[in-house]
Amino acid sequence: MNDLVEYSFNLNVLFLGGVSIYSAERAINSKQPLSNSIACLINVIAFIQHNNMRIIWKHDHREISLYRYIDWIITCPLLLYEFLLLKKWIKKEYEVIIAISMISTVLMIMFGYLSETITKYRWKFYILATISLLIVYSCLLYIYNNEKKRGSYNCENDWAWIFIGIWAFYGISYLLPKNIKNISYNILDLISKGIFAILIGINSENK
Repeated sequence: MNDLVEYSFNLNVLFLGGVSIYSAERAINSKQPLSNSIACLINVIAFIQHNNMRIIWKHDHREISLYRYIDWIITCPLLLYEFLLLKKWIKKEYEVIIAISMISTVLMIMFGYLSETITKYRWKFYILATISLLIVYSCLLYIYNNEKKRGSYNCENDWAWIFIGIWAFYGISYLLPKNIKNISYNILDLISKGIFAILIGINSENK
């Protein structure tokens, strides 16, 4: 099982590195430079942290939570902003709601890390992390309903909802045994960052 974890890190490093290059090219040559630039930044950060985790795991299978959560506390708010950008919801009227969703995203990651490291209060922090995620979803649902009510909801880029929905699966993966959890986290990161960035790049080609 340790070998499978190592293979999953190797795969992610190669994949995320390749996606970073692709997103950089799209940022230069597409009509959506901002979305592709953010996607590039997300994947570069993930590439660096996954490579750090790969090296640590290869040598002694030490705990790698710190590196993973450093990745997430930077990339998750960026992923949320990317989603809002794709849905064209970055509007002055939603400033407070967006701020709440961003703060909740950071709190979700912080509580997740504390749950991993302070075992005495593991489930309390896990519940707080889950509540934070639900607040993020509630904020997005508020904007969605508001746009629908006014008849201004744009169905364009609705595929991006899938990648926000994937966040819930991290909480499920957290409950799994250590090795399976790390493989699951790696697969989810590959999808939520790498595949997401590729689709953003493809979408920008069609504009």
